[in-house]
Amino acid sequence: MATYDIQLSAFAEYNLLNIYCYIAESFSIETAKYTSQKIYKAIKSLSYLPHRYRILSVSKYTKNVYHIYSFEKYDIYYSINEIHHTVTILAVLNQRQAPNYSLFLQELPAVYGKYI
Repeated sequence: MATYDIQLSAFAEYNLLNIYCYIAESFSIETAKYTSQKIYKAIKSLSYLPHRYRILSVSKYTKNVYHIYSFEKYDIYYSINEIHHTVTILAVLNQRQAPNYSLFLQELPAVYGKYI
């Protein structure tokens, strides 16, 4: 079975840093590390069968298909590029945050992300 490369957008990196900082300040650094490791593990699991999670319903027409992986208290927004066999993580948000779907309608160039 083919696997996909996982790529983080700059916005997703920013989200993960904010999650870590919030937990470290509110609880402890150990809790922040543990939570971050669990989120990264969930993100890495998208390298196998990334199509298994639900598709984001967008009111506007878009050529891209976006998926949402709900993991514990977080929603992981991502897109799949079948040509390059990559999954790009667009955002990682706490489920209590109201997402602005227009953020995800833009193409995020690969140069602004990193592979994990």
